[in-house]
Amino acid sequence: GRGTELQLKKPNKIGISIVGTETVRLSNLTITTGDNGNSVAGIEIDNAPNTQIEDVFILGFANAGIWLKSSNTGSLINRCTFMDNDQAHVLIEEISAEEKNPLVISQGTFFKGGYGVKAIGGSGLTIDNNMFSYLKGSSVDADTDSVKVTRNKVYWCESDGMRLKGNSFLFQSNMDSWARGHGLVLDGASNGTILTNNFIDLGVRFRDGIRKCGIAIYHSNNISITGNSIWNFGDQGHLEYAIYEDKSSANNVFEYNTGWFHEYDNAFKSLGKNTEIRNCTSNKGEYRGDYWDFNMKFGRTVEQYLKSLYLESNRNPTPEPDQGIGDFSGEKLIESQEMFQQVISVKAGKAFKFGWFGGQSQIWTFEKVGECYLIINKATGKVLSTEKSGDLIHLGLDNKGKQDNKLWEISSVGNDYYKIVNKSN
Repeated sequence: GRGTELQLKKPNKIGISIVGTETVRLSNLTITTGDNGNSVAGIEIDNAPNTQIEDVFILGFANAGIWLKSSNTGSLINRCTFMDNDQAHVLIEEISAEEKNPLVISQGTFFKGGYGVKAIGGSGLTIDNNMFSYLKGSSVDADTDSVKVTRNKVYWCESDGMRLKGNSFLFQSNMDSWARGHGLVLDGASNGTILTNNFIDLGVRFRDGIRKCGIAIYHSNNISITGNSIWNFGDQGHLEYAIYEDKSSANNVFEYNTGWFHEYDNAFKSLGKNTEIRNCTSNKGEYRGDYWDFNMKFGRTVEQYLKSLYLESNRNPTPEPDQGIGDFSGEKLIESQEMFQQVISVKAGKAFKFGWFGGQSQIWTFEKVGECYLIINKATGKVLSTEKSGDLIHLGLDNKGKQDNKLWEISSVGNDYYKIVNKSN
């Protein structure tokens, strides 16, 4: 059972090797690195069709939890749990499987570590009904032909939710949420279907200063994108587009998709050739106002690099170098990097953080006084101040004045964020 643990010991680098055979079944086992700092993979499968790996827990390998190479037609990785495998939980190189009898990865749990499933070359892969959480890479990154990605759930990853490159794919009924990058990136994909998926809360705008898309399409053609729901919650920040297609793509169809809470009036942007957009619905969403923009929030223009995104270049933009703050005077919001679009607000005579809704109680006027600033609430006319209570210092409101506890020093910390420090403490 799973209580049986195989610990890798030096000088071994592979836990179990299944090479040049077929119809091997391995189940109910835990495989860990033990004290071996040179571990490569928990299980290696090479030219071993019809191999079945079920109910196995693989933890802590440097290269991969399971490393598959060459012919693996009819093989199954089912109900396995992967945790803290550094490069990828499942790494597939030049797989060769029949389209009608593919390698299947199903009902797995992929937690922390690098990529979920990374496939390089070959054809014949099905990824179905898995859970991916807290990954450093994408949950699925497949440069492979004849791929099916269906019924998977993605929750928190540091990169794009999923990436596909290759010919002939089906991407259907997935829940792709809380990716730091785009929900799905097609880069060199062709002849595929993207059907009835949910893409939710994409991009970490408060942290990266950049908006993302539900689906971003580069160098891809003959793709049908139908019946997908693509949206962010209001407190997450808006998408750039629900679906974006670059000018090197062609002959794609966007149909019956819904986009909500996005930057532009139309959530669907095509720069490609002969692409059709039919019966799609856009809604810019609620909780938007004159101050829902980066110029007001961060005090100087960052539109030049924000607008560029990395839609055309498929790369993250390079932040502008710090040029100091200049004159910080004017109306702004005060939003922390760590607040998830919670802003400093006033209610019942107190200052506290609250979700942005566009009210004047959330807007502050910065008024220069010498080398410092008063920070004045637009709704109340009160200034932001500090109040000492014993050994504790609280954020408060007070009448306008030039005492040190009402004056604030502002300095740049780079990447268009600023530090606000009370003069008195």
